[in-house]
Amino acid sequence: MELIHLKYFQNVARTEHITKSSKELNIVQPALSRSIHTLEKELGVDLFDRNGRTIKLNKNGKSFLKTVDEALSILESGKNKLLDMNNKLDLEIKLLVFAGSSTISKLVVDFRFLYPDTTFKLLQHNIHSLNYHTFDFCISSTLEELKNPYSITLIEEEMFIGVSTDNPLSKKDSIYLKEASNENFISFEATKPFRKISDKLCLSAGFTPNTVFESDVPEIIRNLIRAGFGISFIPQITWNITSDESIKLLHVIDPPCKRYLNISWHPDNYMSSRAKIFKDFVVDYYSNL
Repeated sequence: MELIHLKYFQNVARTEHITKSSKELNIVQPALSRSIHTLEKELGVDLFDRNGRTIKLNKNGKSFLKTVDEALSILESGKNKLLDMNNKLDLEIKLLVFAGSSTISKLVVDFRFLYPDTTFKLLQHNIHSLNYHTFDFCISSTLEELKNPYSITLIEEEMFIGVSTDNPLSKKDSIYLKEASNENFISFEATKPFRKISDKLCLSAGFTPNTVFESDVPEIIRNLIRAGFGISFIPQITWNITSDESIKLLHVIDPPCKRYLNISWHPDNYMSSRAKIFKDFVVDYYSNL
């Protein structure tokens, strides 16, 4: 079983598209198809269901992909460990940012001021086909505090309800969340962690929010609130909105509305000395926000 066949399979399994994978891998389509067929022949099972030119990862493929991801991750970590031991590791931090994006730019600038030879690869979109093993850290938000040895809670922040000053709710300083059940909501796209947290909070208050606008840009959400198009959950710290007089922030009495911002890493990944320094820096940075 050749390593290159496993890497090709991993890419095709995530794109489920031979043409797209061939471009990403810089290999002609017939050669890529032959590689996949060779791997399937060696395994004795089909890894994809095929219908004409369409391919879809089947249950065999999904099971094998987990093994391939783990194996390639271990090999990559081993290589990085050797490079780091010999001071040849590329000083790049690969970072997935699913929450707190408005605070990341200053964090990166401050870190590079101390360590100017560090480079960053940042991705701020929750793409399901990503191989998370290839990133050093992930910054995400959760409704409950993560408690495992591969994550650290950076901050706990309250989730206010933000309304325009023309909204009747703006006459209040605090509300029960169910008081907003008839309001139009503005939020992130449905697959994003922020949206999932918001929807769960509303469900715990006994209603499904009527989401009329979706945007993954906090500034756009703020502008829509100001214009009176709806209301939204507003994180206390990371959105830096407390000084905006055109938006009234309402404390939610019940249910308790808060989220946790976390930094996580894959247990099988080798953590370079620079990555360890960065992790400690991130923890200290958020503790001072």
